[in-house]
Amino acid sequence: MSNQTYPRAWDGTEWQRFALRLVSLKHGFANVQTVPDTVDGDAGLEFFTTDGCLYQCYAPKEVVDVGKAASGMKQKVTSDIQKLRKYEPKILGIVGPLKFDRWILLCPFFEDKDVLRHIQKKISGENIEKLGYCNSPFIGLGKSIEDFSDEYDLLRAKGKGLPLKLKVASEGDIGGLPQGSDLFERVMEKLKRGYPGVADAALEAKAKAWILSSITKQNVTEDLQRDYPDQWETWFTTISMEEQRLSLIGDQNGTANEFLNSELKGLQEKLKEALPDLSPAFRSALAQGQLGTWLLDCPLDFLEHQP
Repeated sequence: MSNQTYPRAWDGTEWQRFALRLVSLKHGFANVQTVPDTVDGDAGLEFFTTDGCLYQCYAPKEVVDVGKAASGMKQKVTSDIQKLRKYEPKILGIVGPLKFDRWILLCPFFEDKDVLRHIQKKISGENIEKLGYCNSPFIGLGKSIEDFSDEYDLLRAKGKGLPLKLKVASEGDIGGLPQGSDLFERVMEKLKRGYPGVADAALEAKAKAWILSSITKQNVTEDLQRDYPDQWETWFTTISMEEQRLSLIGDQNGTANEFLNSELKGLQEKLKEALPDLSPAFRSALAQGQLGTWLLDCPLDFLEHQP
């Protein structure tokens, strides 16, 4: 068993699309046919292969409690295996002369053996192997991303197909206003130089916003490093060069707002050039968050007595 950690939480549509990529790599793109569900449902099938496999996808809503996840899987099995018999004429028309040896439930994770027993019981109870599009013996299987580890690694290396969700930091991530913490005091010290005469309450709000932006950026970069390694390398190189530039010649011009806006615009342009395939929302999160990180650490600072 692999020690690699695979993503567990998926939106149903998102999982179906990603599963299709895995299956297409496993069986060959030309050997996989999707079954559209827009008109009159999918007859209990997501896609089938020319080498004898019927696939159905399921992404459990429960991803922590194995028992609850297994319960959802078993309900899915019961519903969709019944459809194999109920919609036999429709399926025969879809698959043509093809015959199938196995029905596969494909989930992000698969950890309870009782689901396998349930699959076999339902296939036997519905006499699936006697259907016109099935061979005998006909078996049911439960598969997960781990069973497609080579295909997963290939998609990961290419940065294709893996979902990238923007996890925006909330106050819960910093436990409210972190007054007294070293990070908070460091940002406040800089903001007081950059915004002389501004009330402490307003500066505290700014400090919190910059800290949250930095945490959001960290969330994005962790996902990039795990699932989009090439893009992460590009990001890392781009930011390293920008950080060097800021350390060498990044003296403040104009007010604090003008300085920050100039740095933000420049960073966004660099990221658009370096990562054109990344969505604008993610590039903005990276740019804003990097400014927040530079405020928390170095080299971004303000000159004394700016108006």
